[in-house]
Amino acid sequence: MLSEFYFEWEASLILAFQSVLGRSGTAVMSLVTEFGGEAVLFLILGVIYWGYDKELGEKIGLNLLTSIVLCPILKNCLLRFRPYFIVPGVKCLKPVEAGDIMDVTIQGYSFPSSHSGSAASVYGTIAFYSGKRSVRILCALITAAVGISRFCLGVHFPTDVIAGILIGTALILITEYARKKNVSRKVLYGFIMGCGAVGMFFCTTEDYYTAYGVLVGGLCGLLYEQNRVRFRNTASLFVALLRTAGGIAAFLLVSLVLKTVFNTLELAGTVQLLIRTLRYAASAFIAVGVYPSVFRFEKTSDNSR
Repeated sequence: MLSEFYFEWEASLILAFQSVLGRSGTAVMSLVTEFGGEAVLFLILGVIYWGYDKELGEKIGLNLLTSIVLCPILKNCLLRFRPYFIVPGVKCLKPVEAGDIMDVTIQGYSFPSSHSGSAASVYGTIAFYSGKRSVRILCALITAAVGISRFCLGVHFPTDVIAGILIGTALILITEYARKKNVSRKVLYGFIMGCGAVGMFFCTTEDYYTAYGVLVGGLCGLLYEQNRVRFRNTASLFVALLRTAGGIAAFLLVSLVLKTVFNTLELAGTVQLLIRTLRYAASAFIAVGVYPSVFRFEKTSDNSR
């Protein structure tokens, strides 16, 4: 359990960066950090999966979904507080979530950095399967920039960032090894969901229950799509963007409807967290597995591949 442990050089580094950031520097770091946030990463995933390259999208999705569950599990095991909680002088320049910045159930724990892990899993997967050196360099730079932004903003220690990047990178290598060994999707996905379920026994933060719901729904959606839908990629950028917009809308609409329904029940505690998992699982399953069935109505004679 790390709790209030940190290296002195970490605190000094954060304070040094924050002393020179200023308003403009904070704005830049706040923008950079969004490239490791869920909104941007899932947008990139959506464009690739629904439009550009379904197979690459599946690989990115598997690594990203595993990362967003593994990091909260480790956080709830190690219980390391964020820098601004325990280091005098460190400011929280961008809260993880809206609400009380000192409420750990909302803001989550610090080690490892989920933004860094997610960025490494997405940009690292793109780089791993890209044959272009320029793409690999760009992906590495974005991942590093996201990591730096996290401790500049006071929400992570540098060691959190390093751990997150290592986790994201390790997941890429592990899943690729499983593919080379011809491990079936059902076995691999089932194993990941089973391992992720252990967090149900001790995790107390919302980020885990949200992430696990997306993981279960996303992986089950992939299996459903592969067995029942089997949509094709498109060579049209317009169609790819249209598909992505529809997928995002489907996810948000299902999530909103279910949230409205369950909010009327006024649930609390563990039950509320479990319902949160089910809500996100259903939303992800519909968006990933069921929604692509509408692609069959497209005029694909000229733009499919």
